[in-house]
Amino acid sequence: MSPLCQDLAGEMLGHYRLDDYIGVGGMGTVFRATDLRLDRPVALKILPPDQAKDPDVVARFQHEARAAARLEHENVARVFDVGEDRGLHFIAFEYVDGANLRDLIRARGPLPPEEVVNYAIQIAGALVHAAAQGVVHRDIKPSNIIVTALGRAKLVDMGLARNFERRRDGGLTQSGVTLGTFDYIAPEQARDPRAADARSDIYALGCTLYHMLTGRPPYPDGTVLQKLLKHQGDELPDVRQLAPGAPEPLAALVRRMMAKDPARRYQTPEDLVAELFEIAAALGLRSTTPEGLIWMTDRPRSYASLAAWGIWAASAAGFVIAVVLLYGRPGAPPAPLARAGGAAAADGSAADGAGPRVEIAATPAAGAGTTTPPPQGPVGVTPAAARTGDEPPAAVAEPAAHAAPVPSEMPVLHV
Repeated sequence: MSPLCQDLAGEMLGHYRLDDYIGVGGMGTVFRATDLRLDRPVALKILPPDQAKDPDVVARFQHEARAAARLEHENVARVFDVGEDRGLHFIAFEYVDGANLRDLIRARGPLPPEEVVNYAIQIAGALVHAAAQGVVHRDIKPSNIIVTALGRAKLVDMGLARNFERRRDGGLTQSGVTLGTFDYIAPEQARDPRAADARSDIYALGCTLYHMLTGRPPYPDGTVLQKLLKHQGDELPDVRQLAPGAPEPLAALVRRMMAKDPARRYQTPEDLVAELFEIAAALGLRSTTPEGLIWMTDRPRSYASLAAWGIWAASAAGFVIAVVLLYGRPGAPPAPLARAGGAAAADGSAADGAGPRVEIAATPAAGAGTTTPPPQGPVGVTPAAARTGDEPPAAVAEPAAHAAPVPSEMPVLHV
């Protein structure tokens, strides 16, 4: 633990009580703290005292707060406050309770393609919003993506973010430049940090997808310089050599995201999201939230999910058998059919008092077409291809990641 952590753990900073040390983020040390005015947890990032003496560093730190404050999206950790107390500058962020993707991969190994696409859609949606606000994150990596217990991915740590519309002759990256994380940095960003744009974030997200699918970064070996040179010129390792279960369209998407030349990548996050929707449809993924933010498969992937599915199926079968025995025997009164627009009583019985009510869903005649609404995606993004035909019931994500312990698998329960 750093001296700053030893000095401040358990102390007050403004109206924030510092509860637990979390780690070191871009340009600061992060604590889980409590906002005593609003009685809510926050992630408090504190600029180290020795850096607070440098006006340029303080300016970049405050710029981080302004860049983050521009973003209001379900997949981005929000900024609540910025302040200074006793010479310590701090930013209060939304506290995201969960586990970051780096820790999930360490605990579980490579993630299933369906799960990778789910997180990719969410973070790409965040990039759509960031680009609309003129913000480039510049440090996308697994440890900066936190997955909540409900399966929602949140992008955190805007320490290297900047407004790409700023004039470059007075940018905040000219002194004390931090390039980013070398395992995920785009070639043009490594050459000149001020050259980074939305396509640089797409490259870094591509490296993150590669890591999720294979369990390791694209170029895991070598010194910092060697890694930078590999990002500049080495051929990208084939995802399917290390992850043979990855479908070719997903592998092709990663290759395009990680093209050395920015002009050969997806040019906007919207283009990336459109391609991800097509892959999600091919994998059988469906949105499990009204906003289209969380995407899950209908296929159970674990013994726990199989057991839960079996319990549901047994319960449904028992209900059907009971209905047949009750209403299907000779002399039994026929079950009343639900009338279109009929209202039910508060206790669940039929409104006309004619006994138990069985809902009968109309089945289309042979050859009749059915229409399913297209998948709903992040706000402002239209899926490139809509799915049609009958769909199985949507799956519900069980807790995928929490602070500790990290679960061994992402269970999916059918309801």
